[in-house]
Amino acid sequence: MKKYLILSLVALMSFSCDLDRYPEGDLSDAVFWKTEGDFTQALNALYTSIPGWGRFDDDNMSDIQVGNSANSISEGSYQPSSSFGPWNGAYATIRRANNIITKLGEVDLGVSNALEAEARFFRALAYFQLVKAYGDVPLVLEVLDITSEGLYGSRAPRKEVIDQVIADLDFAATHLSVKSELSQKGRVAKGAALALKARVALYEGTRSKYHNYGYETELLQQAKAAAKAVIESGEYDLYTAKGNGYDNYNSLFLYDGEGSDETILAHEYGTGDDNPVAYFNNRNLEQGQACATRKLLDSYLCTDGLPIEKSPLFQGWTEYASEFENRDPRLLSVILKRGDDLKGAGNPWTPSIYSTLSGVLFKKYAYAAEWETQKSYIDWMFIRYAEVLLVYAEATYELDGQISDADLNISINKLRDRVEMPHLTNAFVQTNGLDMLEEIRRERRCELVMEGFRYDDIMRWKIAEDVMPETVYGARLFAGEYEDVNPESLNLTADSIIIAQPASKRTFDPAKHYLWPLPISQLGLNENLTQNPGWD
Repeated sequence: MKKYLILSLVALMSFSCDLDRYPEGDLSDAVFWKTEGDFTQALNALYTSIPGWGRFDDDNMSDIQVGNSANSISEGSYQPSSSFGPWNGAYATIRRANNIITKLGEVDLGVSNALEAEARFFRALAYFQLVKAYGDVPLVLEVLDITSEGLYGSRAPRKEVIDQVIADLDFAATHLSVKSELSQKGRVAKGAALALKARVALYEGTRSKYHNYGYETELLQQAKAAAKAVIESGEYDLYTAKGNGYDNYNSLFLYDGEGSDETILAHEYGTGDDNPVAYFNNRNLEQGQACATRKLLDSYLCTDGLPIEKSPLFQGWTEYASEFENRDPRLLSVILKRGDDLKGAGNPWTPSIYSTLSGVLFKKYAYAAEWETQKSYIDWMFIRYAEVLLVYAEATYELDGQISDADLNISINKLRDRVEMPHLTNAFVQTNGLDMLEEIRRERRCELVMEGFRYDDIMRWKIAEDVMPETVYGARLFAGEYEDVNPESLNLTADSIIIAQPASKRTFDPAKHYLWPLPISQLGLNENLTQNPGWD
């Protein structure tokens, strides 16, 4: 049975969009901060900042996922606006966290470190979101009022901000309880702080390496160590309750897998129709708000562990279902195919291009019975143990240019075992002419699909300039398979593959697109802020 963190939004949590300024005239602030319960109530509001189901289409910005219309970031057509990106929401979270930290310094509760640890976790998360988007950003570690000089501060170097993020997460990991000792399920635990540190350090470490910032080694070491600490904690494990490859992975993202030992931190949703937090329904997937591209489909290995271009087991190109045969069970768990139960009540799905660009629909997180109710309460796993294993493998390889079979066995091969796929080994890679780094990245792409990682990955690896301008392909159109479309109405290749978006409509300028533009409104409010290169 789910135990839920109650998110209480109190009056003191109202905020301005301008950096970190506390609202004037908020009388509740003067009388509120007295007990541990007051601080816990304030901390609860920070949990609303955990990304949730709004993230399922994040990778429409990338090369492996599309929506039902063109995405301005994916195609490179976006322009600065008054509220572009996460600026306002992130600084609102930072203000809340800073206020809690400040108030904790003014009272003696005996548990201040644990409470501060939660606040610093969310401050770190907010600053990580800002750095990924904008690079250098103002670093605000105190509550600002209308007279504060820091209200008009300049941008701090990204390394300084990342150093603060790591420091906050180290503090959190030191003072938070382990998951098994939490008195209230759903709260941030020590493992969540370590896992987020591993994510941050891997992101910034590889971004430093491939963008030549010059400080990657220490960060990659920290990523590896933090991931190893989570692995060795014994607090988490992969979900394998169903006993076979397909069901293990498929059920992880349904109610069966909710709250399992794989969940490190989730955005929790309600328990029934009387709880007004319904957020998502299968029709969003059916109508193409997030669809797979041909590049994603072709990424999944065959059951012999080989890519489709090398494996004799690949059965593709005779009908829609043929390319699912002899493939990694995660492909079958992620992509809809003819006969799958999407709508419930014995209403099998047939291939459709209705409202989609690619004609390849997702079913991850889709629970058939909810097609009719148009409501779902399945929690969104923001951090899960599988990602930690992938971080460990990638950080190890990026540090040393190699990875031992022993390290593969405690990371990627755990994921392979879960879905009954062959192990990745150095001998296998060498014998079959594969590239170990590419196989590690492939595993990440296929394991974490539709969870909002791909755009960040291609940005940190500095391959966005190569993959973003490419033509985006979709399904292969077989006669009679797609019953709702006239092939002559589609843009198809000579092999009848849907062209979801031609290369002529896509662009990526490496001189500016590796950072987003600062919101125009913030530049107008603060003359000490400067715009990112290329966006003036």
